[in-house]
Amino acid sequence: MRKKLKLVLLALPLMVSSFINVYFAFVLQNVIDITSKGAVAPLIAALGFALFYLVMDIAVSIGVTYISGRYIQSELENLKNNAVEKSLYNQKDHGLSGRLALDTEAIERDYLRQQISLIYNVTQIIFALIAIIYISFVLTLGIALVTMLPVFLPLIFKDALKSKKEKFLDESKVYTNFLQELEDGRHVISDFALENTLLQRHKTMNHNIEVSRFSSKFLESAVDVLATNLGMLTFLVALGLGSYYVIIGKMTFGLMIASVQLMNSIVQPLNRVSYALNRIHATKGVYEQYAIIDVNPTVVSEKMTGIYSIEFDSVSYTYPDGTLGLDNFSAIFESNKSYALMGESGVGKSTVLKLISADITPDQGHIKINGQAMDLWSKEERLRHMAIARQDVHLFNDSLIHNITLWSDDNNHDVDIWMEKMSLEVLEDEKLLNNGSGLSGGQKQRIGIIRALHKKADVLLMDEVTASLDQETATKVVKEILSCRQGIQIHVTHNDRLKSCFDEVINLKREVSSSDPYQGQSLNVLKKNDNLEIS
Repeated sequence: MRKKLKLVLLALPLMVSSFINVYFAFVLQNVIDITSKGAVAPLIAALGFALFYLVMDIAVSIGVTYISGRYIQSELENLKNNAVEKSLYNQKDHGLSGRLALDTEAIERDYLRQQISLIYNVTQIIFALIAIIYISFVLTLGIALVTMLPVFLPLIFKDALKSKKEKFLDESKVYTNFLQELEDGRHVISDFALENTLLQRHKTMNHNIEVSRFSSKFLESAVDVLATNLGMLTFLVALGLGSYYVIIGKMTFGLMIASVQLMNSIVQPLNRVSYALNRIHATKGVYEQYAIIDVNPTVVSEKMTGIYSIEFDSVSYTYPDGTLGLDNFSAIFESNKSYALMGESGVGKSTVLKLISADITPDQGHIKINGQAMDLWSKEERLRHMAIARQDVHLFNDSLIHNITLWSDDNNHDVDIWMEKMSLEVLEDEKLLNNGSGLSGGQKQRIGIIRALHKKADVLLMDEVTASLDQETATKVVKEILSCRQGIQIHVTHNDRLKSCFDEVINLKREVSSSDPYQGQSLNVLKKNDNLEIS
């Protein structure tokens, strides 16, 4: 509704501008008819009015340009906000950064600006036809018959144009993602000598996208050529009939020139209407990808005052590729206690953290928070009381302090304390370029830890946060984290020497059926308190 209102407000000045453009035919007619009478004074007055008309036309055109620009600015802002919102909340729109600039450029050029062109040129055609009717009904009838031909062309080819444009854009996205993979996978390509294989894949993909580009552009151009040449037929009809009426004395020479000028206000706009319809139909699918918000709505839930316990009751989860993540897992995590999840790779340690942080949801079983079903609260509400430090720490191209506080307005005094405890006080608060590429893996991990601690959440989830640290530093860091006694602390670690630091160690083991090693998998969970050894 809001978009329609903006279009209506935009259409009003466009209509005024198109009316002024059409009225120029009568300004021209007045000058020519006065000239044919040989009177100088009326000619000067007519030229004065023509000059006034020109100044007014310039002023209105500048105003229309400003209003149109503001409309496009507003639409592009909304489209990009929608795109980023979908990407952030759904986390499925990969390759957004590579496509967004190209797509918004196409939307501005081939959809929004063509919308404006369509409104302007359609109203200009309407005003010109009214003016032609005023001059001669027979002339109008002849023009109307040939005018319909170029108008119907875009409608006839609408589906084909849209299909070819969308195919080209889809292949462009695949190609962009492929190029990004080449950038990200340089080490793998080199290690496994994949250069020739990937070069052949690129040649095939590059050929397909250029064939698709040619097919789309050729059809657009062919329709434009047809529309342009059919539009010239309208001009010839006006010129022929107008000349005939001058010869038989039913029309002045000025009116004939006005008729020809009005034809310019019909033929050229018709070509532009045809062009605009082609571009709009071809780009509509791209526009709708950004204009329609399909973000999963936030669940309205109760406010959570805190998290005091997390209970897994026979929870199982299998990843989309068929990999077993967790099978019949039961455990209780309580406040003011620290837990270590240990075991071999693939037994489900990180899966437990993903289930708690709502990255994934259980296939079977139940997870309870504070003794109640976890789904009672929305994901956003649960995450408000959790802090997560992952093994792979992403750093933004911003200052160190902003990377830790994540742009919160909280008191940053504790950041300095934790920087010293984590032996990072040597780092200055400077902008981290290239996502902190100048830092070591251990420094990045410790920044991630401080980031999580700064949140002061009820649940602290640590996923292999000491993997890049030496044993001495890892032990020191874990003890510093545990010393804060921050609610529920759950650490995933492979480091067997750290188990004595925790209140409780959960050693995950997967028992495999001897009859079928690929079925009947389950998790054997052993718990030992008070730092006892784990068998």
